[in-house]
Amino acid sequence: MKRNVIIAGLVAVTVVGGAAVAGTAFAGDDGGATPAAPRTLNTADGDDGRDDDSRDDDNRDALRTDSRAGGGWISAEQAVKRALEAVPGVAHGLDLDDNRVWEVDVLTRDGAWRQVDVARKGGQILRTERDDDGDDDGDDDDLSAARSLTGRQSGVTLADAARIADERVPGTIGEIELERAGTVWKIEFEDVDGRDDDEDVELWIDRASGDVTLNDGRDDHDTDGGRDD
Repeated sequence: MKRNVIIAGLVAVTVVGGAAVAGTAFAGDDGGATPAAPRTLNTADGDDGRDDDSRDDDNRDALRTDSRAGGGWISAEQAVKRALEAVPGVAHGLDLDDNRVWEVDVLTRDGAWRQVDVARKGGQILRTERDDDGDDDGDDDDLSAARSLTGRQSGVTLADAARIADERVPGTIGEIELERAGTVWKIEFEDVDGRDDDEDVELWIDRASGDVTLNDGRDDHDTDGGRDD
């Protein structure tokens, strides 16, 4: 997974619930027993802790051998929240691996990078491991992104971004990452409207204002959403 943020220390983060979304600037839920029903593209609406250096937990083999594991499908937003329960800190990125595992990147209070793997079906924590890809490379953009994540006014969180994306786009979130020095969330999707050209659909969310931009390359135009109060 790409890493866009680096930090040497962490302070408490204020999580924004139900972030306002929309506007014309550029550019989330309780689990059920089954994946969400098909939706149409919505363009109108819109932690602290410590790092555990002990042996990493790894239950992914169990997931591979028991594809019938119980429990309902969990959303990206729920995966982020479960990851932060397991490894408190700031969640700064998410990937969907093989359509079965949510990989959540967490930055801990002492500046350590952790990857938390959460089963998409059932929500079990499969593995937590130190992520060495997050080593500080001295990039100014990375430092700026880190400051934005640890500020008292943290704006739209990763969980917020996941919720907004699920509300706006009838597809499966494939990846969420920080862009533009940590000022926006970029969300990519899989299986949008059941089509395989989902690489052309992106959602951008401004972390400070909550403004959303939907880039739908399938129709060769961008669509801006409206603000939610």
